[in-house]
Amino acid sequence: MAVLSQIAHTWLDQAELAAVARRATADPTLAARRAAVIRAVTALFPPKRRS
Repeated sequence: MAVLSQIAHTWLDQAELAAVARRATADPTLAARRAAVIRAVTALFPPKRRS
């Protein structure tokens, strides 16, 4: 979790991730923050599609 958080914070300045960061800031619950981190990392590193 710490690695994902660090990755997300490193990339939060990217324009496409700014909206995710703002939503997470508006809802400070742990679950919302975790979800925001996962969304940010998924946006940076989309899962590979299986053929």
